[in-house]
Amino acid sequence: MDSSLRPELFNFLGVPMIHYYTNNWDGVQNFQARQDDILLATYPRSGTTWTSYALDLLYFGQKSQQRQETIPIYARVPHLEATLPVKQPDKLLTSPRIMKTHLPVQFVPKSFWEQNCRIIYVGRNAKDTKIPGFVTQPSWALSAWSLHVLPAHA
Repeated sequence: MDSSLRPELFNFLGVPMIHYYTNNWDGVQNFQARQDDILLATYPRSGTTWTSYALDLLYFGQKSQQRQETIPIYARVPHLEATLPVKQPDKLLTSPRIMKTHLPVQFVPKSFWEQNCRIIYVGRNAKDTKIPGFVTQPSWALSAWSLHVLPAHA
């Protein structure tokens, strides 16, 4: 397998990370949560999009039917650590704001804890996360997350 396709794994505050999750680090740590915010926390490939869609439908499905047809899910429920030019969580006009993250719990901005926000954690067997990852991005599935999600004998 071509290792040049794999994201670079590096030690970030004692946790193996890839740059996608740390490029917007100041923005993540300075994020100001509101009391009604909802944070969806998952490992990659653990049903994040599916759960995001379900939460969006629960909160906004009856109020704004056209929202489902005109705004893509990645803009309705953005990644907290996103650095791509998509809707940033702090720019959401909805209440509650629903956002998602793959960050470890110790990296969640303090404002989520201070505001006593709702945090939904989706757990999945780590071995099961490798199959969808391998199917969609074979080089990714066997790199960064494999090093600390799967035990050596798996």
